[in-house]
Amino acid sequence: MAEKLKTVQDARDSLEAVQGYLLEQASQLSQYRQQRDLQPFSNVGEVIREARKRQKLTIEDLVLYSNVSKVTIGKIENGDTSVTVPKLQAVLGALGLSLWVG
Repeated sequence: MAEKLKTVQDARDSLEAVQGYLLEQASQLSQYRQQRDLQPFSNVGEVIREARKRQKLTIEDLVLYSNVSKVTIGKIENGDTSVTVPKLQAVLGALGLSLWVG
């Protein structure tokens, strides 16, 4: 970028290149911020329990909001990974959380 710009078009081209670079950097920063809060799947029960308690919800409240049984929510919170994905997504959704796979 230390080169001397000769025309207005050169300046516009350089500005466009800088803008593209900044947009790319902003996108990468956004991805890093999202990844910062990711948890391993083995912690999903702990994450759900903490989110429920942080929101001052009982298991019964979560049953109502997620339409998932108390037994199933208990299994999830205790780390039982034999729960179906739709039920896990319902519980996570009721808490405002997402399930990421990647």
